[in-house]
Amino acid sequence: MAKASGSRMIRNTATATFIVGLAVGLVSNNYLKGDLTSLTTVIPSPAPDGLYKVVRVVDGDTVVLLINGKNEKVRLIGVDTPETVAPGKPVGFYGHEASLFTSNLLRGEMVFIEYDKQEAGVEDRFGRELAYLYRAPDSLFVNIELLRQGYAKAYRKKSHRYSKLFEQVESEARALHKGLWDEKER
Repeated sequence: MAKASGSRMIRNTATATFIVGLAVGLVSNNYLKGDLTSLTTVIPSPAPDGLYKVVRVVDGDTVVLLINGKNEKVRLIGVDTPETVAPGKPVGFYGHEASLFTSNLLRGEMVFIEYDKQEAGVEDRFGRELAYLYRAPDSLFVNIELLRQGYAKAYRKKSHRYSKLFEQVESEARALHKGLWDEKER
């Protein structure tokens, strides 16, 4: 039997851990135990493109990950949180809350990223990689969680594989007056 290389063994172990975590999460239905009890959609089951350490959260929809020994900015596909660090722009309503929420979700965590085939290898105009993000310990789909809790809007300027799902989750958060959609917050 050939001995697996160290990096391949780590990746295989990480992938197996992810799959087990995803299965446990789906079987126990943990994802749907949140405040969105009407959410009836099936949560996507990704084929992860790698396991990476979160270095820091830039804002609600952008993180820095350690990828191949380098700090890389990653923009979450399909979600748009209010601005907090855009040069020359004021901090958007609920921007600090969205950044704090993302920071609390990902502080010290390992994450899986999944590239959209349409966006593979594509960077946005700010040089950030575009990806879907899953927290490794429990397979939480971070992009959807931001929408589900009302910290982000579904990004509608460009479609992606989960566009309809993201719009549905945003609509349900809006109906439940979560986060951005809570009139008492305005």
